[in-house]
Amino acid sequence: MHFKHPEIFWALFLLLIPILVHLFQLRKFRKTSFTNVKFLKAIQLRTRKSSQVKKWLVLASRLLLLTCLVLAFAQPYFRENEDSGKPQETVIYLDNSFSMQASGTRGELLSQAVRDILAHDSEGKVSLFTNDASFRDVTIPDIKQELLQLDYTSNSPAPQSILLRGRNMFNGDTTTRKNFVLISDFQGWSLSETEGLPDGDSLVRYNLVQLSPQSTRNVSVDSIYIPDQMTASTQLTVLLSKNDSTDLTLPVSLYDGKNLIAKTTAGFDNSDKSEAVFRIEGNGSMEGKVIVEDDGLWYDNTLYFNLNPGEKSSILAINQADDDFLKKIFTEAEFHLTSADHDQLDYSLIPKQDLIVLNGLNSISGPLLSALEAFYHNGKHILIIPSGRIDKNPHNQLFNILNIGSINKTYSSVFSYKNTNSVPVTTAGQDRTDTTATNRKKITDIRFSHPLYKDVFNKGKKQLTNFQYPEAEISYELITDATTILAFEDNSPFLAQKDRTYFFTAALDLDNSDFKNSPLIVPTLYNIGKSSLQTPGLYYLIGRDNNIDIRKQTGFSRDAIVSLEKDGETLIPLQRSYPDKIRISTGEVPAKDGTYQVKDADSTLQHISFNYDRRESIFRYPSFTSAGASVYNSVGNALEEIKNTGSIRELWKWFVIFAIVFLVIEILLLKYFK
Repeated sequence: MHFKHPEIFWALFLLLIPILVHLFQLRKFRKTSFTNVKFLKAIQLRTRKSSQVKKWLVLASRLLLLTCLVLAFAQPYFRENEDSGKPQETVIYLDNSFSMQASGTRGELLSQAVRDILAHDSEGKVSLFTNDASFRDVTIPDIKQELLQLDYTSNSPAPQSILLRGRNMFNGDTTTRKNFVLISDFQGWSLSETEGLPDGDSLVRYNLVQLSPQSTRNVSVDSIYIPDQMTASTQLTVLLSKNDSTDLTLPVSLYDGKNLIAKTTAGFDNSDKSEAVFRIEGNGSMEGKVIVEDDGLWYDNTLYFNLNPGEKSSILAINQADDDFLKKIFTEAEFHLTSADHDQLDYSLIPKQDLIVLNGLNSISGPLLSALEAFYHNGKHILIIPSGRIDKNPHNQLFNILNIGSINKTYSSVFSYKNTNSVPVTTAGQDRTDTTATNRKKITDIRFSHPLYKDVFNKGKKQLTNFQYPEAEISYELITDATTILAFEDNSPFLAQKDRTYFFTAALDLDNSDFKNSPLIVPTLYNIGKSSLQTPGLYYLIGRDNNIDIRKQTGFSRDAIVSLEKDGETLIPLQRSYPDKIRISTGEVPAKDGTYQVKDADSTLQHISFNYDRRESIFRYPSFTSAGASVYNSVGNALEEIKNTGSIRELWKWFVIFAIVFLVIEILLLKYFK
């Protein structure tokens, strides 16, 4: 037995008072004369004996009464376990990601969890956090309305981030009993992230509430692309995915704004992928959305997209070499290409361009250097294709302006490279960044992860098979920290990038390199041209860093600010103003999907569509096997177990009852015991 207030035991000295009163009877006796007491003698003996028994019983009842009262105030209790009676802290993580939209036995998983939390008879304060909100040291009734109005979010933090955030919400007191309750379906959590979960912090007890949907079938609209844009019509291909391989056919609808313009079906013939094709007459603008009817998650049943009249990148090729390959790649359908001879260049054309290509220049004049410096500092892009006989001094001046390093040496059939941003790769004790060769070198290293090759190669591609790699003979040694895009077999760069500048380290003339005949040249130069003006695409994913260029219209002020508007809500994204365009950057803003208007004051400039990432659509649940954590399938069970684990059996009420009983016994003794 334990006592909350053992200092109350000093009151037991009060038991001496009734004992002293009993031992020292301070009553005064008076003599009364009787004529004859012969017949009273026996009665007197019997009365004295009964009186002594009564006094002892009354004393015992009083002593027991006072003892029970003292024990009651000391508040005795029994512990259920070693943690019983300790002050406790409870932190609750409530997952409100899109996967919690799945239906359980009592409705959507998130709604089910909220009802269970509100129904629990919680005592004291807790800390609760979701994927996008936090409530520290509150009672559950205090945040009832916030929980009832809790919405789903596209923000789905990594498991380790959730665990760290939860542990940081506890205070630093090591004497408290800490309970961390995680309420989620744990979709996407891997076993490696859960098996070692409780062992990292011995002060925290983990309670995992895994909510499971009744059905794990879900169909989502994955993406939309335009495989072929014809003169009189546009073909839209909609990709759909399903998390099983059963046979299924679903209707797919295409809307322009609120108007239904087409409807078709998508069949999953024992597959998890399907396509729906729509053909749209004309090439005008369109605020489109595709909807599939599905009983699974509803957040991924709609995909918004937008068709804007195409804004073409303006490209100026300053030539001292053949430019036919540029004309074949930068076609009139998608680019405004202007070719000019180096000696007959109209410098007034430069500020109007988005990309300047220096094609095979042997030297760079002073006026051109000045024009290129102003052009670059206005946020524009430059592509440098050197000749085989460059003048190093003006080129190094340009490289210094563009902050991309310097040309150290020219090599013909002998190459070396020093890159301050790379880690030397050694083979047999030799540094491969300083190797030499006597023959033409192959361009074998393709950085598939570079943004320039996004969606060009299959995901996860690390090497090409049955591919004839291009070669080069004359190259230049560069001292630079630029990012390599294409590299020779000895790890020296063939194409590199620094900020908004792309540059080759070898001439592309056919007598020096066969890169012009390689399939790599088309996606490489095409994407460089496209990246120079980042016009709005079909759609963007929320939560990703996206840069979008909006061409300034006539009447734009220098400090003009554009906004994103949808359904009466106005958002101001991060943006940077250039002389002829505004570049907006989206990441956390916007947070909701849909098609937004890009507006300057009351003028609508563009439409941009945003969609949620589909990573929550894959129903992949872990199986928890960690011995250090408690796993429940109900929120109520978890919270009740936490309450019972820390509870104690209090006995003070029993001692109050005993005190009352002894008081009643004393009264009865005094009244009826003769």
